[in-house]
Amino acid sequence: MLDPQFRVLSHVPRWAIIRTIKQQNVAEHSYYVAIYAKRIAQFVKLNKDEIPLLVWVALLHDAEEMVTGDIPTPSKERHLYIQQYQISRDVGIGLSPDVNLSIAAHKILKIADCFEAIMFLVDEQYIGNITVFHLTEHLRDHLQSMCDDLHPELYDYLASNINNTTRTKLMTEDGWVDEG
Repeated sequence: MLDPQFRVLSHVPRWAIIRTIKQQNVAEHSYYVAIYAKRIAQFVKLNKDEIPLLVWVALLHDAEEMVTGDIPTPSKERHLYIQQYQISRDVGIGLSPDVNLSIAAHKILKIADCFEAIMFLVDEQYIGNITVFHLTEHLRDHLQSMCDDLHPELYDYLASNINNTTRTKLMTEDGWVDEG
């Protein structure tokens, strides 16, 4: 499906109730969730036939935010039925939490979503935002619990990537810019 309406997600800011230094939009978040979901699925050896659907669902997992904006999950869940009806009416697609994902694939999606949030918040801390420390630690605990439920080595694998901040450095023609 090539619906240009989904480009709206690139104009929907995330972290509406959190003070951030760098702006992130829902399309960017969904892109990373899809990449992480695929890699996690490979790590835990999810059935290869399930991975394309998992990636597709990851790309669209926050599509309702083109209508609602980025609001906290509890509020979003209260209005999910109305949002899904409105999106399917206005955009012409049907999104349902009942997509035929296996239990393992659904867990991977939740883990990838949480992992992406942590990656963003760790980057925020690295560039000086100390206000997100407690939220990051809470999400790390939640991530570990979800990972432990799926695969015994998954959290350690993800944590090693969380703590690698090379991604926040600037690459120039002379190499990586030094911190000092």
